[in-house]
Amino acid sequence: MSMAKEIDAATLKEWLHDGWEIALFDVREHGQYGDGHLFYATSLPYSRLEVDALRLAPRKSVRTVVYDDSGVELAALAARRLAAIGYSDVHVLQGGARAWAASGLTLFSGVNVPSKTFGELVEEVYHTPRVTVAELAAMIEKGEDVVVLDGRPVEEFRKMNIPTAICCPNGELAYRVKALVANESTRIVTDSQINPTPFPEHPPVVAA
Repeated sequence: MSMAKEIDAATLKEWLHDGWEIALFDVREHGQYGDGHLFYATSLPYSRLEVDALRLAPRKSVRTVVYDDSGVELAALAARRLAAIGYSDVHVLQGGARAWAASGLTLFSGVNVPSKTFGELVEEVYHTPRVTVAELAAMIEKGEDVVVLDGRPVEEFRKMNIPTAICCPNGELAYRVKALVANESTRIVTDSQINPTPFPEHPPVVAA
């Protein structure tokens, strides 16, 4: 069985931007992942590793990096399990998420962060109109012709949502919007959010 190699935060940062294929897995439980994770990381809890690994990384020769909170135990176990089921290029992030933050790099809260960031970049470029919470509440209260489309996954929508909102994950929006909003003059308000989670070792960074 091949042993996982360790890499530091600076090396991982280079790998994430070098143009080569990489699988980056956060092997903590999903709630911990949501509290603060690397931007490009995919949640692959150790408890589901053998169930989901092949679906998420079907090519076992892919350059793979796993990390946990501190890099002490869970990531090493995950790396050994991945090697045991055939992954040949597995690396562990030294010091885990804490070391990443201590290096001055950002951890992000929430899930589906890259897609949310893309949406915010589109908003910045095309100057998408905004409404405040108070303005939207007033529209709903007055019964105005407005539809609220919640772009988060179903699981998040079920936890909490805006009254009258319809669950329509962002990836389905273009496909479903005509069925959900029949009148082209109806005002559509979409709802999603991204929150960077700064650690004490570095200053807050607001996502673009």
